[in-house]
Amino acid sequence: MTRSHDVRQLTTTELENARRELRANLGLINPGSPAHVPIAAHMRAIDTELAERAGNQHASGDGHHDN
Repeated sequence: MTRSHDVRQLTTTELENARRELRANLGLINPGSPAHVPIAAHMRAIDTELAERAGNQHASGDGHHDN
């Protein structure tokens, strides 16, 4: 069974906190542990969502810069 890592409903702050916690968890488990697979998948989902949000924020800008 494959789980979907739908993180779209989380706020950016929640995503950043979850990523930080997942990174800490990776440091606590043995290098060969099978737990690396789901943690890495969840981190990729978070990274993808954050990148999409950053791209959308950039794309939605009006191009006007105050000097």
